[in-house]
Amino acid sequence: MYGRYDTIFRGTTQGIELDVPYDTRLLSKLYVTFTQEGQTVLEMDVADVMLGEGKVWIPMQQADTNALGPGFATMQVRALFSDGSAIASEHQTYRVVDALKEGVIS
Repeated sequence: MYGRYDTIFRGTTQGIELDVPYDTRLLSKLYVTFTQEGQTVLEMDVADVMLGEGKVWIPMQQADTNALGPGFATMQVRALFSDGSAIASEHQTYRVVDALKEGVIS
């Protein structure tokens, strides 16, 4: 799996698009986990992402990007297929850029 972005800006809405080498229609479960310093800080499941032909789109809302602290975050995608087989991506590291003003813009 290969991501298209390497920087996440806190307090923004953005997304990560992954190219995947499998048929996403065969997925029964999918988890996206972000960690910082060994602690899980954000987790999403298949209901939170969009699946396409050879693509997984991970939309991130302001609250999601604010859940990440400045510095670096590591992401991994794990998936379970309808036949019972499971896979995991390599760890991907993203630089997290802090916002000058904390909070959600409304």
